[in-house]
Amino acid sequence: MKKIALVLSCAALLASCSENKSSMEKANELPAGTTVKGADGSKIKKQADGDIKVKDAQGNVTKQDADDGTVKVKKE
Repeated sequence: MKKIALVLSCAALLASCSENKSSMEKANELPAGTTVKGADGSKIKKQADGDIKVKDAQGNVTKQDADDGTVKVKKE
């Protein structure tokens, strides 16, 4: 029984470490009004109304509206 639990916990740990989430997926998990800055110069902001704004290191901006889910991209 302990071996099964150990194997399952190791599998869960490996699965969580190998997750590759996009910036929008990461932002969906943030509380409203939060800004996170990446080491590469990117910035993820979840506004108070739930809208998500992602600015990458090159200056490109992606916005997702919380009400209807529309996504707008502005490239520099």
